[in-house]
Amino acid sequence: MTITSCEDLGITQGVTVVASFKATSVHVIHREK
Repeated sequence: MTITSCEDLGITQGVTVVASFKATSVHVIHREK
């Protein structure tokens, strides 16, 4: 998810989301805004 994607989808800190991935592994990178 990019910052732009989050803004487009209305995702903000504290909002619960469900994600599905079609990949063998997922790398989560936390970036400060």
